[in-house]
Amino acid sequence: MAPSRSPSPLLGDPLSSLLGGVLLLCAACARESVPSEAGWSGALVPLELRSRGEAEASEPRVVARLYPPEGLAPWTSDAETALRALIPVGRSDGELPDYTLKDGVPHAPGAVLLGRGPRSLSIPIATEPGAVNQVALRLSCPVREELAVAFLRGDELLERSAPLVFLGADAPRTVIFDLPGLRRHARAADRLVVEVDGRAGGIVILSAVLAWRPPASLLPAADAPAPCGLVNSTSDLRRGAALAGGTPLGATMSVPPGARLRFAWGWPAAMQTPDTTPELTVEVAAEDGRGASARFELHAEAYPLWHEATLDLAGLAGATVEATFTLTDAGAVERGMQPVALVAEARLERAAERAPSVLLVTSDTHRADHLGVARADPLVSTPAIDALAARGVLFEDAFSATNVTNPSHAALMTGLHVRDTRIVNNASPLVDGVSTLADTFRRAGYRTFAAVSTRHLVHDESGLGAGFERFDAPATPERSAEETIRGLSRWLADAEGLPLFVWLHLFDAHSPYTPAVEFDRRYYPPGADPFDPARSLDYSGQMLPLYLKGLTDVGFPHAQYRAEIDYLDSRLAEVFSVPRFASGITAFTADHGESFGQHGVWWDHAELYPDSVHVPLILVWPGAPAGTRSGAPVRQMDLGRTLLDLAGLAGAEFPGHDLRTVLGGGGAHEPRFAIATDGQSAAINSEGWHLILHLVDHHQTALEEPRERHRVELFHTALDPACTRDLVGSEPDRARRLRAALLRWLSDGPSEGLAQAGSATRAQLERLAAMGYTGGGAAAPGGSWFGESCDCAWCERLR
Repeated sequence: MAPSRSPSPLLGDPLSSLLGGVLLLCAACARESVPSEAGWSGALVPLELRSRGEAEASEPRVVARLYPPEGLAPWTSDAETALRALIPVGRSDGELPDYTLKDGVPHAPGAVLLGRGPRSLSIPIATEPGAVNQVALRLSCPVREELAVAFLRGDELLERSAPLVFLGADAPRTVIFDLPGLRRHARAADRLVVEVDGRAGGIVILSAVLAWRPPASLLPAADAPAPCGLVNSTSDLRRGAALAGGTPLGATMSVPPGARLRFAWGWPAAMQTPDTTPELTVEVAAEDGRGASARFELHAEAYPLWHEATLDLAGLAGATVEATFTLTDAGAVERGMQPVALVAEARLERAAERAPSVLLVTSDTHRADHLGVARADPLVSTPAIDALAARGVLFEDAFSATNVTNPSHAALMTGLHVRDTRIVNNASPLVDGVSTLADTFRRAGYRTFAAVSTRHLVHDESGLGAGFERFDAPATPERSAEETIRGLSRWLADAEGLPLFVWLHLFDAHSPYTPAVEFDRRYYPPGADPFDPARSLDYSGQMLPLYLKGLTDVGFPHAQYRAEIDYLDSRLAEVFSVPRFASGITAFTADHGESFGQHGVWWDHAELYPDSVHVPLILVWPGAPAGTRSGAPVRQMDLGRTLLDLAGLAGAEFPGHDLRTVLGGGGAHEPRFAIATDGQSAAINSEGWHLILHLVDHHQTALEEPRERHRVELFHTALDPACTRDLVGSEPDRARRLRAALLRWLSDGPSEGLAQAGSATRAQLERLAAMGYTGGGAAAPGGSWFGESCDCAWCERLR
């Protein structure tokens, strides 16, 4: 039986051994090779490409600064209300025209756009063709908003930026939009249009700066740690770097016997130059004069986005060589345009049979009791998941570290609790340089693929792309299991004969509960109308979600939720039957659960009751004790450590405990702790008891009743697993002890975490830094989760 593992030793700052993990990658070989006992005799060496020339300076050149004019005209808007008005700004905004102090508070004029729903602001401009490829907007918006900018000539759309998610801020912030495709147009734009999604209800534009930067600087640099995309609409992101004309990329490497050099190249549509044919050359040279080379012509096409390339290195086995990638395009240079392409996934590989596979499936919003195998009277039909459980171990008492998607996945992918990452919502990306599960597998010689089903898990918004060579994410807010699995399936042939770690995330069980046609209303009475206006709605919540407008049967969403789970199981059957996954290591779990009125929580995963944190967890591996059920309390966040140990990588540094220890009667990991969305509540689960401490006053839309700051709830889950009876009144001593243990655990955490600070996504922070704007790139501020005990009734009662 595998031993229990404590978190890896930490030096100095308790997070210091994890920070910088990505930077320790070896350029020529993996740190820890795939274990020979796996029976695989191949080789896989990822290459870290570095610039081999003098890159063109990337500083932006300002073309024009635009400010709202008096009376706003000739600027125009289709907002319900649009006007120029003085608004509060920061002292750093002193360069804005008409900046003034009112009662000591800095103010400056801005274009104020009010009203819900999509709206725009049109700004006349006068520039030369190809003179602009970046826009910096100074804006003020207190809550999350989505924006884009577009350049038009008359009514003709020339170029539109990718949508940008602004996370909201109390003070003005600058956001950057890249528009590299503007250089393709022979005619100049005469209008800049700022497009606003309108969810915030109001936004202020203080200025628009038009700028130009070298095109290559708009794409990932050679040391980019995460996947990069090609065009606005693509979801096929790959770990790569920009290859610019005149600035080669290269790597030094030792060639294993029988290995080939493989890589992917792409020519982004926004970087294509009309009527030219760039040439990408790769040359591999040894000191003794031996070598190999290949040339690839790049043709202007939208699809496929990536092209796979191979160079045979049979004559260089055992040699230390230099690989150099060069891009030339005489036609573009003659026009004064910099040729740019992308090179991704450069590696040496030798495929062989019996390559190990590790598959991690996370089903978003999936309750532990919604598996066919979970209950004697199943609520759902999940034959594929049930068959998986029959081949391995079903952990019946697994808890997640939180009740929200990104923080839960961050805990799973780093092995660190939410207390330590301080990522408590879906708008706080993981900082750079944190060693992740994907990083660890990649350093061990695995190919690493991720396919997710919701936009807020993409690397720019989550930071969870670190370590993945490929990352497939939807361009829209979400997509179905079928679409996500299709994207993953088309990649599998590229990893044939090579070790592979895959993360597959499915979002179907999440609201709004709209199953595919063949599963729709599977669990709802035939002929019944859940929106029958003749029936009164038995619901005491604050308000109905918009997607349930007109609902008169509160049981309908749960029926549809069950159907969604049946649907995703039908799609997982295809994945579990892939031969390499069927014979490899597979884990199935969830990030959190869902509530359907329990504890006054409606159609949401708010709060830390078991409905929200009790998740399914199934683990299968070669030689697993088939059909085993374990009722021992375990943590979902220990799955990463367990997968590494199962893969023979027990020496890899990664926090956590091997879940298999509980199978032989070993000690369960208790107590278990959880922290809720935005740090609103914390919980401790120990020896059959579950205590929830509300850290702040809160009353989310999904809650019938508000939760009072420092209120405590106590449940005896051993006898009352649904937590229907609050025993804090009859068990004050137990509540006092558990509360004290929870507060000690909270106070023992690091004062600062791994959440990106500021009001911008990761890509925005990079653009801001390139434009010379500072701040907002450090870890989010820490502080106490609970603060000092106060003199409220709850603290006095349980102190």
